[in-house]
Amino acid sequence: MSNSGDLVSAVDDLMDSPGGLLLKQSRDFLRSKIKIIGFVFILGIIIGFPITRQLITWLIEPGRLPDGVEIIVISPVEFIMLQLRIAMSIGIFFVITTLIYFGIFEGLKVTISETKVSRVKLFNT
Repeated sequence: MSNSGDLVSAVDDLMDSPGGLLLKQSRDFLRSKIKIIGFVFILGIIIGFPITRQLITWLIEPGRLPDGVEIIVISPVEFIMLQLRIAMSIGIFFVITTLIYFGIFEGLKVTISETKVSRVKLFNT
């Protein structure tokens, strides 16, 4: 049982270090922006779903397929699930873009001293 106590104390020490504090701040920031991130994901799905119908229809046009190739759709659910999968990928792309935006523009607003950065030991040479 002492191993679990050692693990707990090691994790507590890690979270009290400068790197752990940075991780806590990042977690708190993401928690404060979770509604925006969810909205962006849903918006990406709403925008992407109709676009995927046109994209898939364009891809499977008979003139685009090689000779002798036929697309067989067993059920309409397959088409809808493919649309949804692609629309979700678009939503994830929007979320990643939003997170990059937050990382760049919100990160530029934060002033941090060189001593704090050097304590994290990411930029030490």
